[in-house]
Amino acid sequence: MELSAAIDVVSERARSALADYTAPALLPLPRLEVSVDSVIDDRQVRILGEALYAAHHGDRAQWAVLVEESNLVAPGTIHLIDLADLRVVLGSGGRGT
Repeated sequence: MELSAAIDVVSERARSALADYTAPALLPLPRLEVSVDSVIDDRQVRILGEALYAAHHGDRAQWAVLVEESNLVAPGTIHLIDLADLRVVLGSGGRGT
């Protein structure tokens, strides 16, 4: 095995090991209303809420959302939601990505 290939293998293993043991990086967000269509515990969940923080842990990025309304989740709780499941609620009432 070439040295550069060995370095790449070791670097990737170190990166994945560190991701498992380091705390997520949190980035505070401005007041941002969002809607969520997601699956939690094998159930389709719809949430309207406020995104509080962007949380990055390893290669996974999520937003911490304070629930205001939901079909299954209690208002006032905070859920980590994958970025792909979020839509920003625009001032006009529409939803963007």
